[in-house]
Amino acid sequence: MKKVSCNVFTDGKSECDFEITGETAEEMGSNGKPHCMEAHPELVEAWKNMPKEEAEKWYKEFEANFANLEDA
Repeated sequence: MKKVSCNVFTDGKSECDFEITGETAEEMGSNGKPHCMEAHPELVEAWKNMPKEEAEKWYKEFEANFANLEDA
């Protein structure tokens, strides 16, 4: 299991230190979604409006770096 702060998860777009965990990048994304929707609705709205290619690029980079995240 890996962990990351909300700040890192959002590429520094929040100053939040809420801890998000997951066994996989996909699980971590799912686990972080409720927190982001409640605490950072403006970021969620920005992500919804992000071009598909940009969102896919972000996820591929996140997935590729997942193994380097701190163990939970």
